[in-house]
Amino acid sequence: MSAPSSLAARVARGSALNLTASLVTLILGFARATLLARLLLPEQFGVVALALFFMGFVARLRDLGLDMSVLAHPAPDEPFLGTYFSLRLGLDAASALALLALAPLLGRLYPRYPDLAAVLAALTLAFVLTNLSLIQEAWLTRELAYRQLAWLDVLASLAMTLVAPALAWAGAGVWALVAEYGVGVGTRCLLAWGPFRRRSFRPAWDRAAAARLWRFGKPMWA
Repeated sequence: MSAPSSLAARVARGSALNLTASLVTLILGFARATLLARLLLPEQFGVVALALFFMGFVARLRDLGLDMSVLAHPAPDEPFLGTYFSLRLGLDAASALALLALAPLLGRLYPRYPDLAAVLAALTLAFVLTNLSLIQEAWLTRELAYRQLAWLDVLASLAMTLVAPALAWAGAGVWALVAEYGVGVGTRCLLAWGPFRRRSFRPAWDRAAAARLWRFGKPMWA
């Protein structure tokens, strides 16, 4: 089989795996949402939704498309990957610190949601795990590791479906929703850096690589 044909076959198999994983996660997500809607109050969903909004807003401010740059680079070498890793960790740490600093202020601005500051702080820790996972997931995507990516989706969704409704049933309230998010990203991070890891990343700095990353990400950031 020629190289283009082999690549086409891998993409076709990957599409089938992705479709199957999407169907499984859709079913699990629907079951989980139905159970949580019956066990929790609308106000508890509102607290988490508000915290996720601010978390997503801050995340956009540090989004330079770094993961996409790894996918687009024809042959990333160690200086490039080390610089990417350093920038990723630095920007993610700055975003997490900004969120933690913002949490008390938001708690005062939204007195209707007394748990908002604590929920945002907890979700910020999960936010860090999300970004760590995405580093390895970007490399899995580059290597067309569709099977591992599909398992990440399915196993994370399964963990969320087992944990969140159980905690809601036990009376955890809004923290069942926090756990839903945290367990999902935690599962992905453990798998991505554990059995599914394809390569190691070490911090480094190369000015040419940093300039290339900035040129690539500047339009996306703007």
